[in-house]
Amino acid sequence: MKPLFIAFTILLSLVLSSCKDENGQGDFIDGSFSFYVQTKDGEDLLDSNNPHAYNQDSIKIYYLYTYRNYIYFNDESRDCSRGFYINPYGDSHMFDVMLSDDLFHNETESLIIEWNSTDQDTIDTKFIYKSGNSPCMFAVWDRIIYNGDTLATGYKSFYYEEPYEDYPTIIKEGNLLN
Repeated sequence: MKPLFIAFTILLSLVLSSCKDENGQGDFIDGSFSFYVQTKDGEDLLDSNNPHAYNQDSIKIYYLYTYRNYIYFNDESRDCSRGFYINPYGDSHMFDVMLSDDLFHNETESLIIEWNSTDQDTIDTKFIYKSGNSPCMFAVWDRIIYNGDTLATGYKSFYYEEPYEDYPTIIKEGNLLN
């Protein structure tokens, strides 16, 4: 019994160690993206102390499914239950959005951010997927398109290669419903 246990342990170690990329990382999944949301004058539209900020409770994320149907995302069982976070970052706030609610099916995913009842934006994301016969998974964004314009390209150069890119800023008018 002991030789069988040792053989199983060695086999399991080999399988798990084969899930490493050139940097020694195992499974690598990057399915979110962060950006600032400001006015043209640099006013933070995610700061709840700002009277023109978007109301976090009013923001909705819709993911595109087959036949161009968008579905509102609200899954209380997930950490990111509404598809986004608003995080303090330095002197400002960042909007961190899940680019897909199911990273493992489509090379291109689309979503709509509904800031309020009169203001919405579209994000199209192209993903890179790699997997083989092992339990390894590699899924990252390759290009992010915001309202038809390229916002960011290449997760690796964006996060890991110097000079590091700063997070992009989306320029908006703000919550004019207040």
